[in-house]
Amino acid sequence: MEDELIFSKEWFMLEKYHFKILAVITELADNTGTFKGELTAFCKNLSIQNSSGNKNKIKSALNYLANNNYITMSEDKKIYTITLSDISEKTYQYKLKRTWYNQLRTAANKTSWENLLKIFLILLDLSKVPDNIVTYKQIGELTNCSVSTVGRAMKTIANLQFGCFRILIKPVKKKCGEIYITIGTIYEQALIFV
Repeated sequence: MEDELIFSKEWFMLEKYHFKILAVITELADNTGTFKGELTAFCKNLSIQNSSGNKNKIKSALNYLANNNYITMSEDKKIYTITLSDISEKTYQYKLKRTWYNQLRTAANKTSWENLLKIFLILLDLSKVPDNIVTYKQIGELTNCSVSTVGRAMKTIANLQFGCFRILIKPVKKKCGEIYITIGTIYEQALIFV
């Protein structure tokens, strides 16, 4: 079985930076959910400059996450040991193949990778229910993203292929007088045969 990363639905409602830190910890953690290293590893994986200001932001975010039981953390000589709290008992969890995570992180898009990740995880769930009509607003509420962010992410996701499938985006329109208006979208996982 391919290496999978686990994300908690509860994380989606956190501030953007806190979610981003949890995603990076998830990526860097070993099989026990523990990361051990310096803050420079976070800077590199967050694609930010390794500066004292950025390290202070990371420390502040880590303290918030520790104080709110998302992680446990200790520091010894600038080496941080961070363990993710057990999310299996807390909320719904999403499993994502590490290769798909890396594809989302590096995809050329007009929104941040962490928003793209959250929206993709929601779409994986929505695409399991046939003929489930959903609006960008509803996806935004589930991911703590604006409607415009959801729209930008959808354009990127529509062009990505994940192994043997892709997400098909089918707008659902309704006739209103002489014009058609979009009332939502159906998302489906479509198999691709090579």
